[in-house]
Amino acid sequence: MIISFSKYNISLGDHTRMVTDQGPTSKEPKLPIQIREYNSADEEQVNKINQESLEISFRFYYEIFHKTEPDLFLVAEYEDEIIGFTLVKDGENFGEAPTAIIYAIAVSPSYRSQGIGTQLVNAIANVLHQRQIKKLFLHVRVGNKKAIKFYQNTGFTEIQKIKEFYSWGEDALRMVLLID
Repeated sequence: MIISFSKYNISLGDHTRMVTDQGPTSKEPKLPIQIREYNSADEEQVNKINQESLEISFRFYYEIFHKTEPDLFLVAEYEDEIIGFTLVKDGENFGEAPTAIIYAIAVSPSYRSQGIGTQLVNAIANVLHQRQIKKLFLHVRVGNKKAIKFYQNTGFTEIQKIKEFYSWGEDALRMVLLID
């Protein structure tokens, strides 16, 4: 699956919405990227972004997600370079159905603040909508104010604070995005 973003219209079944770098009311995205499913040849580039951007390594999960959730392991590509990725798993229910959870989302530091993360979130929302999944959850460190603001700007809302969620003792926020 390749999702091409020229005007950033994402088809949601019978609905289409405009996707831009900071949400539905902001200006045109800055880079013409392509979002597609991960393949094994992407491993080194994805891992580099993982190491540069996240406290936790998700390398162990790449092949698992590639085999079990290929349409939810997406990469953002610009001029043949992987510049971002997201790992999402459906079936994580938190007492509700149907739902999904973001394990990881990251954008290469040199490509941040250019709408790449928003485009990844919207591409995932498109896939989840097609699967009739209504809620997308994630966890974020309470100290990661920039990420929290990004998630809020893409439509996520805080639903719970979890004490000592991370192995090093830091608290997390659980956030949710409702998918139309």
